[in-house]
Amino acid sequence: IEADGWFAEASWGTKEICWSPTFSYRYAHFDGDDPNTPEDEQFREIAYGFSDYGSWFQGEITGNYPLANGNTNTHRVRVKMQPSESVTLNVMYYDYTLDQEQIWGDAVTSDDWGQELNFTVDWAATEQIYVIGVLGNLSPGDAAKQWTGGDEDWLYSMVYVSYAY
Repeated sequence: IEADGWFAEASWGTKEICWSPTFSYRYAHFDGDDPNTPEDEQFREIAYGFSDYGSWFQGEITGNYPLANGNTNTHRVRVKMQPSESVTLNVMYYDYTLDQEQIWGDAVTSDDWGQELNFTVDWAATEQIYVIGVLGNLSPGDAAKQWTGGDEDWLYSMVYVSYAY
């Protein structure tokens, strides 16, 4: 496999405004496989972990499920806020296009995967209890509609609770 995956990000934050927001823009590119060559050029997301929202998982829906980190060009705009010492909020908007007009070997006639909006809440309830809430919405583009055969928005929600002892 000969593939590239990379990103560039710029951010600005201030403690002068309520909730100390940080605004950021990130562009990420992960090669897709060119169906016209015998070589495999798709970037493989081997053993990536979680360091922050949107770092490796490009969206709660798209990055975790249908596309992972291959065959995508992603624009992400993010606002991260901290209303209290124990609560962090994120709002993230993603605009996805495919690097190659195919999804896991299935040809599509568009590179427009769609737009995704994610909201997250991280709450350190105590020193031992941590709660995460996630809400995501993906509005499918032409490629996603063709691949899935549907045109409805995709909704995703999650509540994660951890206890450290």
